[in-house]
Amino acid sequence: MFEISLVVLLVVFTLAASIIVLATKWPVLQSRQRRQIALIISGHIALLAGLAYLLWPLSAPGREPALQTVDEFMTALSSGNYESALHMTTQDWGEDYPAIAATFQDPKNQTVAWEMTGLDPRNISTGTATFSDGAQLPVIVGLEWQWEQARWGISGVEFGRGVNAGRISFWLYDSHLPYSWVKFGVLISAGLSATLSQGFLAKLRQKHRPPAPISQPT
Repeated sequence: MFEISLVVLLVVFTLAASIIVLATKWPVLQSRQRRQIALIISGHIALLAGLAYLLWPLSAPGREPALQTVDEFMTALSSGNYESALHMTTQDWGEDYPAIAATFQDPKNQTVAWEMTGLDPRNISTGTATFSDGAQLPVIVGLEWQWEQARWGISGVEFGRGVNAGRISFWLYDSHLPYSWVKFGVLISAGLSATLSQGFLAKLRQKHRPPAPISQPT
């Protein structure tokens, strides 16, 4: 969160500096220089939009739907809507679908009541669930922000920490580009772009600085 906020400030500062240079130096700027500054402005507006999207799943409003996803997942299991429960996971199961579907449909994995805590910094929610066979077990649900779909997905589930054979237990490794990689790429691109743009703007200000007044001899 801190590193994104820092890069956002750098991009905003560069955007403001570009607008100021374009407005104050317009008469003396060449057409090529005007186009370059316009590109810097439009590029950094796009970068701000990308950074805002990265910040969303880290913010309180952005994390709230994650808890709703956990509740919807547990509700789907409770109502026997296994297709919906599987759809909420972060992986296309492919050839493994029949096996995982059979596990989901096992009556022992049908929840009848649950109480989950909030989301920790690792995007994991823990709690306790009561199952149709009367068992009351600890539950761990992991989530991941699927940036390409703009939604929270279930990335892992453990019912009973593996002490009960046949209970649902899986942790997924996504085949798509993870959010953490996308965040790193955007941060590097934004920071590098803002730094290079600041150097370009500094050269323009230096080049078009008004000459110092010449003092007349007395």
